[in-house]
Parts: sequence; structure tokens; C-alpha cells
Amino acid sequence: MMMLAPALAASLAASAAASSIAMDDPGILYSPYTWSVSASGAKTINAGAYWSTIVSGQSIVLKTSTAGLETPYPQFWTRVDGGPLVAHTLGLGDPSYNISLCVPTCSASPKHLLQVIVKSQTETKSRWSPQSTAVVFTGIETGGPLTLPRRRKFNVLIYGDSITEGVRTMGYVGIQNDTDRNDAVRDYSFQLYESLPVEIGIVAFGGSGFTHNGSGAVPPLITSYNQLWAGEPRVFDPPPDLVICAPPPLHSPPARAPASSGWFPVV
Repeated sequence: MMMLAPALAASLAASAAASSIAMDDPGILYSPYTWSVSASGAKTINAGAYWSTIVSGQSIVLKTSTAGLETPYPQFWTRVDGGPLVAHTLGLGDPSYNISLCVPTCSASPKHLLQVIVKSQTETKSRWSPQSTAVVFTGIETGGPLTLPRRRKFNVLIYGDSITEGVRTMGYVGIQNDTDRNDAVRDYSFQLYESLPVEIGIVAFGGSGFTHNGSGAVPPLITSYNQLWAGEPRVFDPPPDLVICAPPPLHSPPARAPASSGWFPVV
């Protein structure tokens, strides 16, 4: 058997560890109806949007793009093997995030489930056009291929306002930035995903209603329900098994989905 010199072996190992994977890799499972995904990146403006994958090794690097973003920057959670949530805040200069897969220690299993969840995006900056807040992942660095997690049986789409977005679920008094106050994971909307056999798309913006703009210059739901943001169509694939329209009467006329959609909202 041919033996590799230690220096060569180390070089090959480092090369494998630094291999880059695009965000449209078939081993990544995305929350439905909330992402625009291509080889160049995965983008969302929705708190509560998530993606997950099964990965080998002891760590993984998440690469981002933050060009054009303004403060306060979006925040996201990572979670490994169903363990504790770890918070991350985007910043200037396209930061990368080295995520340990050994939390608190490496398990005996060579594979780990990584979940990435958008915690919050500011309501004070434009989300629609031009955009000055969004979450964009541009690639993954890891030492092996990704494996697709099992997709849950049902797909749910929720349209809502601040109550659905997770506004002030972390408190309010003495917390300056809304991105620190807000957390979609602690909202009823994401808890449906935590509790039921569903993949869930959360499309919620503070103040949003059927005929009322949402925060961040998002147009009324009656015209924006089928767009991720200006000029980017929302893809309803697979078709949702349930659509929940949750804007309250204060912001909306009586609940009624666009006639062409064929949907009956649940309020």
C-alpha cells in the first residue's frame, strides 16, 4: 500500500475541508415559498425562513453577502442535531461563519443535522425595492457532500403581520434595535413547524394587511402575495396543503384571497 507523506496528506485534507458547495446543492432543504435559490446564492427577506442539511465533519463554514445592507443587520440562528440555538449577526464585508458541529462535544455519529433559521430582519429599512435588508448565503465550505434531510409530509404557507413575524418576542424595554427584540423562532408561526409534520413558509411583515403596506415598504398582500420581493416571483411548488392568512381586521378588510388563487384563507 502506498503511503502519503505527512505534508501531502495534510495538504489534501485541508483541500477537502475547504471544498466549496453552492447553495443550490440538492442536499439542502429550504423552507417553501420564502427563498430565491441559485448557484450564486440563496436569498430571503423573511424572518422564520430556514434551510437544513446533513453534513459530515466537525465544522462547516457559511458564506454570506452583505453588500448594500444597512444597520441594524439581520440575525440568524444555527442549530446542530436539535441542540441549542446559536445566534449570529450579519455585518459589513461579506462575513463567513464557522459553525462547530461538536456542540457541546462531537457525538459518535459521523453525520450531523445543521439547521439555519432567519431570526429577524429590521422593519426600519426597505425590504422590497431598493433593498437595504436581506439575508443572502453565497456558499458552504465543508469536507464532504451534503445529504438532503427528509422532507416533512405537508406544506403550509402563512401570510401575516408583526404577530406572525415575531416582533417583540424577545422583549421591548431597553432593547434599542428591533433585530434584537424580534425572533420568529419564538412566534406561533415557527412553533407550528416545531410541533407538526409540516414544512412551513412564513411570509410576514409588521403592519401588513390585504390592502395595507407592511413595514420595510412591502406592498399590500393583495398585490404582493405572489412575489418574494419586487420583480422576484414566489414559486408555489409544491402547492401548499394549507394557506393561513393572519393579518388582523385592523389592517385588512374581511379575509378574502385573490379570486385567481383558488385558496381559502384561514383566519
